[in-house]
Amino acid sequence: MKISPIIAVIALLVFGASHFLPAYHDYTGFRCEEMCWGLLCKEPIKSPYYSAFALTNLAFVVLAALSFTRAGGGVFNRILATLMLVHVLSWFAMNAYSFASSSQREWGIQIGYYLWALAYGLLLWACFEKKREPNQPPEPTAPSGRGSA
Repeated sequence: MKISPIIAVIALLVFGASHFLPAYHDYTGFRCEEMCWGLLCKEPIKSPYYSAFALTNLAFVVLAALSFTRAGGGVFNRILATLMLVHVLSWFAMNAYSFASSSQREWGIQIGYYLWALAYGLLLWACFEKKREPNQPPEPTAPSGRGSA
């Protein structure tokens, strides 16, 4: 049984659910997504880090869809999924550093972010599982005991 499409469906469901939940302070995932797209469309050079989240989310949907095809397990997809997960986790690292180095003790990351990051981890898993799954049935073996040399 091929497991990568199942993992991809779970990743898509978790990704979608994360957008309805609070992700950062009082902002839902949809609001954060809207802000990132706004930055990408209006000022992409001014804040490329945040603008890249919009592109990362778009690439998430594309890679999840590709996991249902033969192209889903390619090297490029695995590298891209890895970089996307690192980008998403960098938001946590930046907030942790800011939290640790400032006197303000308010942690802004909420459950929506954690589900969002989990979705990216699941997508990476799906890409690596896709690599392990054979694209076609194995070649039939020669019958044993038939005088083969």
